[in-house]
Amino acid sequence: MEYTNEQDFFKEVKAKNLLLADDKDQAHLISRIKNSNVGECFFFDEERTFADLMNEIMQPSLFGGKKIMIVLDCSSYSGEQWDEIFKQEGSICFFFKKTSSKSLEERFKRCGSILRLTAEKPWDRKNRLVKEVVYTIHKDGVTISQPTAYRFVERVHNNLQLFHTELNKLRAYAKGKSKIEDTDIDAIVKPLPEENLFKVSEEVVWKGVFFPNFTLDGISNLLQIIGSFRFQAYLGLKILSHEEVKLPPWQEKKYKQKAKSMGDSFFKEILMIAFRAERRAKQSSITATAIFNLLSLELIRAFTRSSINQSAFLKR
Repeated sequence: MEYTNEQDFFKEVKAKNLLLADDKDQAHLISRIKNSNVGECFFFDEERTFADLMNEIMQPSLFGGKKIMIVLDCSSYSGEQWDEIFKQEGSICFFFKKTSSKSLEERFKRCGSILRLTAEKPWDRKNRLVKEVVYTIHKDGVTISQPTAYRFVERVHNNLQLFHTELNKLRAYAKGKSKIEDTDIDAIVKPLPEENLFKVSEEVVWKGVFFPNFTLDGISNLLQIIGSFRFQAYLGLKILSHEEVKLPPWQEKKYKQKAKSMGDSFFKEILMIAFRAERRAKQSSITATAIFNLLSLELIRAFTRSSINQSAFLKR
């Protein structure tokens, strides 16, 4: 069995499990493993050998319960060693890798399970975590809207451990309240720098908003926000080409209507402006903030021009 959702995976953990996850998610998953099973946990890092693992598996549990082996590096195990592992009964082994051989994955699917978080798309993870926030807060007897839950998830979705830590803070904060508002999210979880950059790019491209006091720390931040502008342009073109775009329901209608009103030529122009800005950033000695301001003005001119053309067209 293969899972791309950790909630489904932890409902019924099999005897042998392969977890494919990014490094930043491993600490959270190890915590979930330890908290979701009653038994002794044994941790095997890169320095522990296959012989160490087998020796621990063969030893009886001190308390007569289940033994859980958490193995971080199994890339050097041979076929014969894997055969030995799969022969063992009563022990749960977790192996963490970003990639593995197809034959090994097929074996885990037949004899155990796979949790593949590396295949989870960013929007799928966001939507899954939004549902978890809404369910958890409602279970506590407090109301939270999907947009407000999405605001929370936007700030922590890239780090599962941070997500659960902040969700527990939110639950504690919500005690005695009847509803969680956007202002509550702002009070608990401060916007991350990358979220600020994404929000700014969204406001500039889709609303034509100028940020006169927005400053950037350096070239890396500038390239990040140029990438965000490019993302917004590709999103608009995808919507207009009728490709599948997974957005929260409250955003989908807004984006689709706006994309249709602006037209594909607007988003193509955004891509060209972003390309010129990136070249300027790499070749010029102008400060990152100055380049950002120039880029913003060019984007807003394109936005205004497209809006005027659309208004003129509708009046005909």
